[in-house]
Amino acid sequence: MSFEIAFLPLLEEARATVAPLLRVPTNEVVFVPNATTAVNTVLRNLVFEGDVIAHFSTAYGACEKTIDYVCETTPLQSTSVMLEYPMEDAEVVQRFIERVRDVYQSGRKVKIAMFDTVLTFPGVRMPWEALVKACKTWGILSLIDGAHVLGHIDLSHLGEVGPDFLHKQLLQVSHLMLHPTAESLDGTPKAPQYLTLPDGSTSLVAARSSTFLPGTTT
Repeated sequence: MSFEIAFLPLLEEARATVAPLLRVPTNEVVFVPNATTAVNTVLRNLVFEGDVIAHFSTAYGACEKTIDYVCETTPLQSTSVMLEYPMEDAEVVQRFIERVRDVYQSGRKVKIAMFDTVLTFPGVRMPWEALVKACKTWGILSLIDGAHVLGHIDLSHLGEVGPDFLHKQLLQVSHLMLHPTAESLDGTPKAPQYLTLPDGSTSLVAARSSTFLPGTTT
């Protein structure tokens, strides 16, 4: 029996176990080894055509470097929203909306926004629910780095908030990423796709580094 044949039922069982805890569909649960893998998987599998990614000045360094790489290799441009704490959540959201409005007024479009649940520095809770709502209002994809959410925020309302992508840690060992793997972003059923791995090989389900990726999103 091949590895993939033996592995798939176990993977599906694990995804089905996690999904009810977050109140999300099983097909939106994907296991990844760490936050940077999750961010790279999303950003390096989206198609950019003169689009803009918005993020905050408090973004984790490795994630910010991924943005820099994608901007160097695709038509994507980035814009950073400066945060200087202490400040109220309402001001964080307002600064984000103002930056998005500025981008649109310049004739460009924000395709995706990246932000945290809990910042690495200075370790404060971000108003991520309100930021997701703002993204939905402006038609922007939301990519959330939730690496520090464990033990700090109850995510049982995650399905209701409905971000497009969210990464979080499980027990400080395993990681998961949530995104619409079974359907494309417009709701159309999506055929399985192969992901090119760092060593040049391709895999439908599992990378050699134990990255579990049922599909990619364009």
